[in-house]
Amino acid sequence: MNLAAALPLPPPSLTRRVSTALFRRPGLTLVLLLIAPLLWLGVIYLGSLFALLLQSFFSIDPYSGVVVYSFTLRTYGELATPANFDILVRTTGMAMIVTIACGLIAFPIAYYMARYATTRVKAALYLAVMLPLWSSYLVRVYAWKLILAKEASLPGCSSGWGWDGCSKPSLRFWSWAALRSRFPISGPSSCSSISGCPT
Repeated sequence: MNLAAALPLPPPSLTRRVSTALFRRPGLTLVLLLIAPLLWLGVIYLGSLFALLLQSFFSIDPYSGVVVYSFTLRTYGELATPANFDILVRTTGMAMIVTIACGLIAFPIAYYMARYATTRVKAALYLAVMLPLWSSYLVRVYAWKLILAKEASLPGCSSGWGWDGCSKPSLRFWSWAALRSRFPISGPSSCSSISGCPT
């Protein structure tokens, strides 16, 4: 009798047992793989969109710049004005033209990359396609760099985790900028100078 066959096998490790359980239950494996991205999509992305939709029913006082937390459809009513309607038509038309142009350019390149391009050419074309998409991230990085630089007004406002070093024009400017970024339709249309920004 073989001695190796007579010896009992060691118990499987925890990793081995988990791997075997997931292999025998492909549905559970699929759920565990999808739960993280679905939570991100449902909570972070859709939650942010819902918060933005909720804020669209508020308005901004055009004189004080203060957010009025009362239900109103005034913001949606402003979309029907001739100026905003013209912007909507031009934006939709531009989006359609850009989509068609991107399709006419992208599909031949993708077909060439998939069928005929060598590995080196594929890498070069891939970088050529991806590099323009990084521009928005670079713009954000440089924008925050300018905002948080030592010579900017915001670090002077936040020195010592307080607002003692911030002047009133700076506070008015950053308040106005934050409101304009969150409510781009309502509120003052322009701010010619820092001193003219809403308080």
